[in-house]
Amino acid sequence: MAHCDAGRWARVYNWPKRSRKRHFARYWVIRMAILLAVIADTFRRIFQGTRPIDYVMLIVEVLVLLIIALEGIAHAVHRLRVRRRVKRLRPFQATGLALQDEFRLRFRSSNDATGEAVEWIDRIDKWTAATSEHIKRYSLEATAAFLRDSGGVIMKYGNQNSIFATYERLESRLNNLHGIIETADLYF
Repeated sequence: MAHCDAGRWARVYNWPKRSRKRHFARYWVIRMAILLAVIADTFRRIFQGTRPIDYVMLIVEVLVLLIIALEGIAHAVHRLRVRRRVKRLRPFQATGLALQDEFRLRFRSSNDATGEAVEWIDRIDKWTAATSEHIKRYSLEATAAFLRDSGGVIMKYGNQNSIFATYERLESRLNNLHGIIETADLYF
């Protein structure tokens, strides 16, 4: 009795994972090819012996082809729009991550409201406002998701303007922004 090697079969049938883009493009091409074959068959019937129903069939098939083409164009435009919006959000994410790194380098051990800390808190407030305004141009739902807070920051630190409370808010906003970027199709 031969021994079955599961690893060997995994290597033999190692199909690449298909992305949504390739999946959509492949089925769109298949749909178009089928419709073109049906339309070609209709043209053949029209030129061999025309009947009134053949003209109706041709008009219906052309309309169906146009609807499918418009669907594909609308989908492609939406994907481009989402990609462009996500690309415009990346600098905001990079700025927020830089502010987060700055906290880790400068203020990790103290909760004093020194001049540098107050300046850092002001820059976070400006970043939050700018990012919120930018997202608001695209979607109110995304803005609400970005500004969503866990609510435990004030309870945990007592002072809303403390360095650690501000850091927690920044971390929450960055997580929310990351979620918006990762699930951009839902928001944009």
